[in-house]
Amino acid sequence: MQGCCQGLIRRGRLCLHAHELAKNELGIARLATRQACRMQKSSTCLLAFVVCVYCQTMTLAFQAPRRRHLTYNNWRRSTTVQLPIECVSPLRATATAAGSGWINTKDLLQRSRRCSDNETSMATIDGGDADTVVRFPSQSSVERLVIRDRICFIKRDDNLFLPGSNISGNKARKFLSLNNLPADDEFPDALVSYGGHQSNAMVALAAIVSSKNAALGDRRTHDATKRFIYYSKPIPRYLKQNPSGNFLRATSLGMEIRTLPHEEYRSLFGGLHGGSAMPPADLDPPLAGRSLWVPQGGASGVAQDGADVLALEIVDFWASRDMPPLAVCCPGGTCTTALLLSRSIKRILRDKRIQSADNIKVVVIPCVGNDEYAMRQMASLDKSLGGRGAEKDMPAILKPRVDARSRGGTKGYLTFGEPTIEILETFDELNNAGLFLDLLYGAPAWTLMLQHWRSRDDNCPLTGRQVLYIHSGGLEGISSQMTRYKHKKLIEERTIQ
Repeated sequence: MQGCCQGLIRRGRLCLHAHELAKNELGIARLATRQACRMQKSSTCLLAFVVCVYCQTMTLAFQAPRRRHLTYNNWRRSTTVQLPIECVSPLRATATAAGSGWINTKDLLQRSRRCSDNETSMATIDGGDADTVVRFPSQSSVERLVIRDRICFIKRDDNLFLPGSNISGNKARKFLSLNNLPADDEFPDALVSYGGHQSNAMVALAAIVSSKNAALGDRRTHDATKRFIYYSKPIPRYLKQNPSGNFLRATSLGMEIRTLPHEEYRSLFGGLHGGSAMPPADLDPPLAGRSLWVPQGGASGVAQDGADVLALEIVDFWASRDMPPLAVCCPGGTCTTALLLSRSIKRILRDKRIQSADNIKVVVIPCVGNDEYAMRQMASLDKSLGGRGAEKDMPAILKPRVDARSRGGTKGYLTFGEPTIEILETFDELNNAGLFLDLLYGAPAWTLMLQHWRSRDDNCPLTGRQVLYIHSGGLEGISSQMTRYKHKKLIEERTIQ
């Protein structure tokens, strides 16, 4: 018996690098404890019990989140923080193959397309070996506005809401396939993503997971509860003390946030392209085989279904107007929607054998980084989806005019999230014209678009084309965005409602 327990202790040390072993050792330790108790050997019983507790701890350390006093441990150093939220890292010292143990996105999309929902309409897009069948509520409307004496069209995705989760705008398109999955059998047990503390994608994923748990109802147990785990950099002190905006909404919806030191965060999720569509090699799924990796902003194939439906709606609108030259303008963060939308439109027009296919041009307006960053993002995603990543296959990228005024940023672009008087002026002008925008994507995108509004430059993708702007939503975050403008003394407190 003592030899058995000593062997357990030696093998238990290996659990630091392979927590799966602890699950097996736990069963053996429990058996050893019961046998020692029957033999009435107190010393052996105590030793077996200690091993049992040790293995139990190693097993749960990688699964159960802790609260209040939270420790991030990468086996080289540990950093303890105090938060009223969950924060535990499942990082391993030894690297594993990227994607090992994660749900395959292609398999998930196939399951999503098989799921039926009687309350939604169906759209069929021909292409590939089989038809792509996706389900969606009624399509968003298109409104006509006159801005600076030029007629433009607004695709009102901000008024588009998915059933159950109630998410809207750009994220309703990106996460359509996830929202379509039934809560019980098809939906992953855990979603894992990363990004900023006020991310729109973060709160959208939290809302989807919360809706799936609500759908489970009385069938919901501890093991059946769906989880959303989100990695971020250290949370600013002000936000810890005064939770607000998307951060407050996401945590209220049950998000488990796990903060990492800046260096570790950059090591895992950084890089030339701002991250990869594949999960980091050093990041294990919280539930092997039942966890889905969602890159920052949903920059992966999981967003394909929503892009397909949006593309079909745009082509139908374009065809109803006698197919004039059209610039479809999208504000871009990861530029996922712009890339997938461009691919889908080209495929639809090619399958329909429409010769004037070049008359529809998707134009992305970078709101994060500059044109080079946007190109790298889109090329990386295109390659991960089987494309060539060639520049000619990418959407057009709108660049700032050389003589346009701009503060901060690079190559004339605005700095993401930085309040400026130019953005505020655009926000007020468009609001007076009947178009209400957010201050992170919508107003900065239009600040750049208005620089080219009357351009006759042949190199400008807006020249000689009707403009269709995709309203990406995000309006629920305006109050917290306005607070930043107040702190910069760009607006008065009385103007915030």
